[in-house]
Amino acid sequence: NGGKVTKWADASGFGNHATNATYRPTVVSGAVNGHAAVKFVHSSQQMLFLPTTTFQGMSSLSNSTVFIVNKWSGTTTSVGLFGQWKSSDSTPNCHFEVKSGGVLRLRIADVDLESVSGILTQGQWATVAGVSDMSRESRYVSIFKDGRQILSREGSVGTTSFSRADRLYIGNSCDIPTGSSQRGYDGEIAEVLLFNRALTMDERMGIELYLANKYGTAGATPQLQTNFSLSGPGETLVLTQPQGVVEDS
Repeated sequence: NGGKVTKWADASGFGNHATNATYRPTVVSGAVNGHAAVKFVHSSQQMLFLPTTTFQGMSSLSNSTVFIVNKWSGTTTSVGLFGQWKSSDSTPNCHFEVKSGGVLRLRIADVDLESVSGILTQGQWATVAGVSDMSRESRYVSIFKDGRQILSREGSVGTTSFSRADRLYIGNSCDIPTGSSQRGYDGEIAEVLLFNRALTMDERMGIELYLANKYGTAGATPQLQTNFSLSGPGETLVLTQPQGVVEDS
């Protein structure tokens, strides 16, 4: 407890460990439901770096799903949970951030989403998720919090290749190292799950329920997406997901 994190080991077997030799966050034992967490201090510029050109198992964030179990400290500046940055070219930049007032922001290159205020609560553990799906005709980026969809937008994200990035972060989202513009996280992160594709709704909800049970947080619940009735035979019914994808007909 209180020790500096030299390496946050990747449990996938790919060896994509998160490290930092200088501005290292600390371990908090028993932080949430008996599980440890990593504490990041914004003013100390604490963050962890993931590999970029040598990242194994995926090569970009264009088709991806990320889950982050976190507790936000309530800072009044933008702080990064996760991100990708290239200083000389903003094209592949990606940011998963918390802004003042508990606003969630998810930018995947050319698609930038920003929620209303009050989505995250200071000092309260929550699971946030970001999904980018460029594999379908209807392309979209979505934000979720504790299993509830917060925002979704159609659009093509463009280039997000890791090989074009200078940095891939946990606990930061922007390579501005000092001053009021730096976006190092302020709070605790217990778990980060990164998938190399957009998960289906059932897959996503299953993982959210697993994380809710593990960490004792609010879980995913079924969402009423539409309400309809059939008045007679011969009518055509098409069920469409919120992002515009036909689910059944």
